[in-house]
Amino acid sequence: RGLAHRRRHLARGTGGRVTLSIDITTLLTTAALVLLWCGRDLLWRLPYMLAAAALGAILRRRYGAIVVIVGAVDEPAAERWSALVRACSRRGGPLTVLIHSDGGHTHARAIIARAIAQHPGPVTARVPIRAWSAGAALAYTADKIHMGDDAVLGPCDPHRGADDNRIWCALDIAARDRGDTTAGMLRSEHAVEECATAMRANWAARRRVLGRPQVMPGDDAAIAALILGTRNHWHPLFIHDIAALGFAVAVENDPHFAILARWSMAALPEDQR
Repeated sequence: RGLAHRRRHLARGTGGRVTLSIDITTLLTTAALVLLWCGRDLLWRLPYMLAAAALGAILRRRYGAIVVIVGAVDEPAAERWSALVRACSRRGGPLTVLIHSDGGHTHARAIIARAIAQHPGPVTARVPIRAWSAGAALAYTADKIHMGDDAVLGPCDPHRGADDNRIWCALDIAARDRGDTTAGMLRSEHAVEECATAMRANWAARRRVLGRPQVMPGDDAAIAALILGTRNHWHPLFIHDIAALGFAVAVENDPHFAILARWSMAALPEDQR
């Protein structure tokens, strides 16, 4: 009887441990599945993050300092990108700015462009695919622009939401309200003026660094084409259009920059791509 009692006791104890082990395994499995579901976007982005980092390292060994400006030009990104440009400026030497962006905020654009304009060495903007709006304004700050064969830039006049929730260029809003002294019209005209003034100041800063005249004869025509409304905000500007505006532009002959631009975009969170 005593032996049978001990066997029943051991069986109950083993059963308890098995049950406890099964419960812990189920809990850990459930937690892992939840983490995988919540972080599925990160898992999808991880290979692109690693690949972009590896390709960026290879290109930096070949070209020197490279700052990758990919995605929305917003306030958090402006702080990060301008800090990277400033760090390259402290080290000196040539700077390559890879730009692949649909644009963003006016203030963010001003912060990054000012940092680029004050870089002490030569600055090359590489646009293998596209740079719109605020992203295009950053490219126009560089000494030279390298573009892919089919890459596009665009005008960089500011735009904002109107009453009907559409996106309007600031100059369009001012023209619509011409003759009226509404606050909306005044804000729009001020935004256009600020954008033109900032671009002129950036060009002057770059030329001062390079020891060139701070004002060039073609500046007014370029400002008119890019900001003051002779073209609409979404008008594509190809390499020959950029050259006609007086910018130093060349064909991008290294396809790896286009790959890095796409991989860097894919590595961003879903809401920033």
